Amino acid sequence: MIFKKIKKYFSSQKQGLLHKKHILVICDAGKERNYIKKVLKKRKFQLINADVLDEAWNIINEQNPGLVIVNSNIASEGSLDLCIKIKQDPKTKNIPILAIADSKNDANVVDYVQNTDGYLIKPINEKELVKQVEALIIKEIC
Repeated sequence: MIFKKIKKYFSSQKQGLLHKKHILVICDAGKERNYIKKVLKKRKFQLINADVLDEAWNIINEQNPGLVIVNSNIASEGSLDLCIKIKQDPKTKNIPILAIADSKNDANVVDYVQNTDGYLIKPINEKELVKQVEALIIKEIC
Protein backbone atom coordinates (compact mmCIF):
# COMPACT_ATOMS: atom_id res chain seq x y z
CA MET A 1 0.00 0.00 0.00
CA ILE A 2 2.74 2.48 0.95
CA PHE A 3 4.64 1.69 -2.26
CA LYS A 4 1.56 2.54 -4.34
CA LYS A 5 1.32 5.92 -2.60
CA ILE A 6 5.02 6.62 -3.15
CA LYS A 7 4.77 5.60 -6.81
CA LYS A 8 1.70 7.79 -7.28
CA TYR A 9 3.47 10.76 -5.62
CA PHE A 10 6.57 10.50 -7.81
CA SER A 11 4.45 9.98 -10.90
CA SER A 12 2.52 13.18 -10.19
CA GLN A 13 5.76 15.09 -9.48
CA LYS A 14 7.24 13.86 -12.77
CA GLN A 15 4.13 14.93 -14.67
CA GLY A 16 4.30 18.38 -13.08
CA LEU A 17 7.93 18.85 -14.09
CA LEU A 18 7.32 17.50 -17.58
CA HIS A 19 4.61 20.00 -18.31
CA LYS A 20 6.46 23.06 -17.00
CA LYS A 21 8.99 22.77 -19.81
CA HIS A 22 8.21 24.33 -23.18
CA ILE A 23 8.74 22.30 -26.33
CA LEU A 24 9.87 24.11 -29.46
CA VAL A 25 8.45 22.49 -32.61
CA ILE A 26 10.35 23.46 -35.77
CA CYS A 27 8.38 22.23 -38.72
CA ASP A 28 7.43 23.85 -42.01
CA ALA A 29 4.92 21.14 -43.00
CA GLY A 30 1.51 22.18 -41.66
CA LYS A 31 0.04 18.68 -41.55
CA GLU A 32 2.96 17.23 -39.56
CA ARG A 33 3.16 20.25 -37.26
CA ASN A 34 -0.56 20.05 -36.55
CA TYR A 35 -0.30 16.33 -35.78
CA ILE A 36 2.62 16.86 -33.37
CA LYS A 37 0.80 19.76 -31.69
CA LYS A 38 -2.42 17.74 -31.34
CA VAL A 39 -0.63 14.75 -29.77
CA LEU A 40 1.43 16.83 -27.32
CA LYS A 41 -1.32 19.30 -26.38
CA LYS A 42 -3.58 16.35 -25.58
CA ARG A 43 -0.99 15.45 -22.94
CA LYS A 44 -0.81 19.04 -21.64
CA PHE A 45 2.65 19.92 -22.96
CA GLN A 46 3.36 23.62 -23.55
CA LEU A 47 4.37 24.24 -27.15
CA ILE A 48 6.16 26.97 -29.07
CA ASN A 49 6.18 26.91 -32.88
CA ALA A 50 8.76 28.09 -35.38
CA ASP A 51 8.41 27.89 -39.15
CA VAL A 52 11.89 29.08 -40.07
CA LEU A 53 15.31 28.33 -38.64
CA ASP A 54 16.30 31.93 -37.80
CA GLU A 55 13.12 32.31 -35.78
CA ALA A 56 13.84 28.99 -34.05
CA TRP A 57 17.38 30.06 -33.05
CA ASN A 58 16.03 33.30 -31.56
CA ILE A 59 13.40 31.39 -29.56
CA ILE A 60 16.00 28.91 -28.30
CA ASN A 61 18.20 31.73 -27.03
CA GLU A 62 15.37 33.80 -25.55
CA GLN A 63 13.16 31.10 -24.02
CA ASN A 64 15.51 28.14 -23.37
CA PRO A 65 12.98 25.40 -24.20
CA GLY A 66 13.08 22.03 -22.46
CA LEU A 67 13.12 20.21 -25.80
CA VAL A 68 13.49 21.02 -29.50
CA ILE A 69 11.67 18.90 -32.07
CA VAL A 70 13.01 19.49 -35.57
CA ASN A 71 11.76 18.19 -38.89
CA SER A 72 14.81 16.92 -40.77
CA ASN A 73 13.67 18.32 -44.11
CA ILE A 74 13.04 21.90 -43.00
CA ALA A 75 15.21 24.04 -45.28
CA SER A 76 17.04 20.82 -46.23
CA GLU A 77 20.52 21.00 -44.68
CA GLY A 78 19.62 23.97 -42.50
CA SER A 79 17.94 21.89 -39.81
CA LEU A 80 21.06 19.76 -39.35
CA ASP A 81 23.16 22.93 -39.13
CA LEU A 82 20.79 24.23 -36.44
CA CYS A 83 21.15 20.99 -34.43
CA ILE A 84 24.93 21.24 -34.60
CA LYS A 85 24.79 24.92 -33.61
CA ILE A 86 22.61 24.10 -30.58
CA LYS A 87 24.96 21.33 -29.44
CA GLN A 88 28.10 23.45 -29.90
CA ASP A 89 26.85 26.56 -28.08
CA PRO A 90 27.69 26.40 -24.34
CA LYS A 91 24.42 28.16 -23.50
CA THR A 92 22.21 25.70 -25.42
CA LYS A 93 24.18 22.45 -25.59
CA ASN A 94 22.11 20.74 -22.88
CA ILE A 95 18.78 21.29 -24.62
CA PRO A 96 17.68 17.90 -25.95
CA ILE A 97 16.82 17.63 -29.63
CA LEU A 98 14.41 15.16 -31.22
CA ALA A 99 14.76 14.92 -35.02
CA ILE A 100 12.02 13.62 -37.27
CA ALA A 101 13.40 12.02 -40.43
CA ASP A 102 11.59 11.13 -43.65
CA SER A 103 12.84 7.55 -43.68
CA LYS A 104 15.59 5.26 -42.46
CA ASN A 105 17.14 5.75 -45.88
CA ASP A 106 17.32 9.53 -45.41
CA ALA A 107 20.92 10.39 -46.23
CA ASN A 108 21.15 12.62 -43.17
CA VAL A 109 19.88 10.12 -40.56
CA VAL A 110 23.41 9.23 -39.42
CA ASP A 111 24.25 12.93 -39.04
CA TYR A 112 21.05 13.52 -37.08
CA VAL A 113 21.73 10.55 -34.80
CA GLN A 114 25.18 11.97 -34.04
CA ASN A 115 23.93 15.52 -33.41
CA THR A 116 20.62 14.98 -31.64
CA ASP A 117 19.38 13.13 -28.59
CA GLY A 118 16.75 11.08 -30.39
CA TYR A 119 14.98 10.64 -33.69
CA LEU A 120 11.76 9.30 -35.13
CA ILE A 121 11.01 8.05 -38.62
CA LYS A 122 7.90 9.23 -40.47
CA PRO A 123 5.07 8.41 -40.29
CA ILE A 124 5.14 9.54 -36.68
CA ASN A 125 3.76 7.02 -34.22
CA GLU A 126 1.82 8.78 -31.43
CA LYS A 127 2.99 6.51 -28.60
CA GLU A 128 6.61 6.64 -29.71
CA LEU A 129 6.49 10.44 -30.00
CA VAL A 130 5.16 10.80 -26.45
CA LYS A 131 7.62 8.23 -25.10
CA GLN A 132 10.60 10.01 -26.68
CA VAL A 133 9.42 13.47 -25.60
CA GLU A 134 8.93 12.38 -21.98
CA ALA A 135 12.28 10.56 -21.86
CA LEU A 136 14.20 13.53 -23.29
CA ILE A 137 12.58 16.06 -20.97
CA ILE A 138 13.22 13.85 -17.94
CA LYS A 139 16.84 13.51 -19.06
CA GLU A 140 17.11 17.30 -19.35
CA ILE A 141 15.55 17.82 -15.89
CA CYS A 142 17.89 15.34 -14.21
